[in-house]
Amino acid sequence: MNAIEYQIDEKNNIIFVNEEWDRFAMDNYGEGITSDKIIGKNLFDFIANITVKQIYLDLIAKVRKGNVLLIDFRCDATTCKRFLQLTMKIENRNIVKFTSKAKEILSQDYLNILAPTIIRSKELISMCSWCKKIKVETEWEELEHAINKYNLLNQMLPPSLTHTKCEECYEQVNSFIKPF
Repeated sequence: MNAIEYQIDEKNNIIFVNEEWDRFAMDNYGEGITSDKIIGKNLFDFIANITVKQIYLDLIAKVRKGNVLLIDFRCDATTCKRFLQLTMKIENRNIVKFTSKAKEILSQDYLNILAPTIIRSKELISMCSWCKKIKVETEWEELEHAINKYNLLNQMLPPSLTHTKCEECYEQVNSFIKPF
């Protein structure tokens, strides 16, 4: 996987994505987020969870003050675990550049719970946007462990996923934000 790059302007509108963005989108059922559909749109039109939005707003504010941020995160697909690093830095004229590079990609058995095109139940479970842990009841569990522990693959319809931050990732990302 080559580096995925995108840029936002001072109003957080997406003004550039590289060819790898489109390639990645098409390989991951992201026809709705290819360059021809997102250029000119606000980044926050694509982030639904209010906590995740606020974290991104805080990180972007810090970058606009001249900080370069490196953040490790996980971006899994149905057949692979992807461990990535996001670099956020200011370019000229208040443009923020995001670059995601793969640190490690591991194969895994097919996980229908991660398939974006399947029919899901109305049951909602929380998934951390950064580490992909699942919260079931009061515990945050590694994705693979949660699938087995809560029998998520043997349900007639897999649950719907809502993305948020686990406490551990929230604290880690918050450490990048404080102090200005």
